[in-house]
Amino acid sequence: MDLFNTKKIEKLEKENKEIKKLLVDLNKQLIKNKEDSVDWDNYKKWKEMKDSFPKIEEMFKIKDLKRLVDRRNYLNNVLEETHKQRLTKQVQLSELRGHTSRSRMVQSMNDLMWLIEEVGRMIENTEPQINKILEEIGKNKDTKLIEILKLYGIESDWILNNEQS
Repeated sequence: MDLFNTKKIEKLEKENKEIKKLLVDLNKQLIKNKEDSVDWDNYKKWKEMKDSFPKIEEMFKIKDLKRLVDRRNYLNNVLEETHKQRLTKQVQLSELRGHTSRSRMVQSMNDLMWLIEEVGRMIENTEPQINKILEEIGKNKDTKLIEILKLYGIESDWILNNEQS
């Protein structure tokens, strides 16, 4: 009776364990290959673009551009919030009747107006710097530059949009 042959059963269990171990090893190797594939793709991208990398000056220009654009966006947000606060103060002022609180409200509105003017000046000072860098980048505009920007994770749609204007 082969059904109760313990040696055969032990042999099959041993083979089963070996197959399970082999499957685990294959799964580990598959995961490693997937990870290596990402590294390999990054390497191929680097190899293809290594001769196209911008000069260090261009990289600093791109970094300055990003900093200036972030600054302008922040200042625009501050400007919007300040305008909202000023409008709120105007509504509150129209509802006030008392002299002391009214004068404080007027002073607060004047402070907000001063802030609006200052932020406006800062935005005006930032714009020429941004435009200068954009102009310099625009002179060197080509698909390689756009690919380099993508490599650095920098949005490049603004270059293409600028070209159409």
